[in-house]
Amino acid sequence: MCGGVHPVALETVDVGAYGPAGAGELADNDGRLAGPGWAIGAYVDGLQRYWVDATAHACVPGYSADGWAHYTLASGYVLRGAARYDSDGVLVADNDGRLAECYSSGGWLVTAAFSGSLERYRIDDCCGGILGAHVGAFEVGGSLYYGNPSTGYVTRNTNILLDGTFYHADNDGRLSVIDTGGNYAMWAKAQDYTSSTNYLILINCSDHLVGVYYGGYMNWTCIQMYSCGNGKDSTPTIKGSFTVSGKGYSFGSGYTCYFYTQFCGNYLLHSILYYQNSWTVMDGRLGMGVSHGCVRLATENAEWIYDNIPLGTRVISY
Repeated sequence: MCGGVHPVALETVDVGAYGPAGAGELADNDGRLAGPGWAIGAYVDGLQRYWVDATAHACVPGYSADGWAHYTLASGYVLRGAARYDSDGVLVADNDGRLAECYSSGGWLVTAAFSGSLERYRIDDCCGGILGAHVGAFEVGGSLYYGNPSTGYVTRNTNILLDGTFYHADNDGRLSVIDTGGNYAMWAKAQDYTSSTNYLILINCSDHLVGVYYGGYMNWTCIQMYSCGNGKDSTPTIKGSFTVSGKGYSFGSGYTCYFYTQFCGNYLLHSILYYQNSWTVMDGRLGMGVSHGCVRLATENAEWIYDNIPLGTRVISY
């Protein structure tokens, strides 16, 4: 049991040589053998920690609970940090070589011992019966998680792609499917922005699209994706970062547009054009550069933005 093991005095050995892998002996430059017990020396790969088995009088690769639970690598020194064991698990050990079982009997473990930064691990017997960190996609309590195949800790507070599906990992590592709105590039661009509300609008002038996102920085989900009629080449839609500053039911002279949302001066999101004071369509073109700079939308889409997007919402036009 790791909890009952007392620290062992370490033998620090000067530069020497390490014998053949697989139960190799440690000898310094004068031929003096190390051990039994813990030894620290620069036998191979710089300064490393070794466990010299009392029976074999050598470093025996594999798992051992002697001293404290540790794993001796084929090179002879004990694992410190993380090492992939098989498709489901990563062995993790602290700087003294203590394996995960010295910290947990299984389940969730939050510690900085294995990587130097506070991380979350799912510990189980995934490494040939040895307690290690579960990696890859796995479920616990109905929630999906993803353990990093190199480090062992679960992915948190970021977005990842698994088997063609995009997910957001929350602070506990729980994965939820992200709706990219059918346009991954716009969704990926949205992740870099903040908004003073829970909404964000992106106007893609090249592809003539308006995307509405809900969430927050690095956690935006597309909730609406609309075809739009933005500014034509001679009167382009303004580019940059803006905020929703006003709204209104209708405007126009010689025509009428409905449900406008202002994001910069006279630049608006609004409905297609109707004959003045009517609901008879004058110009319903979308999916192209057609306006004098405003962004036209199908009327029901302009109305949705008018009804749902609060003042102060960030608008990114590019």
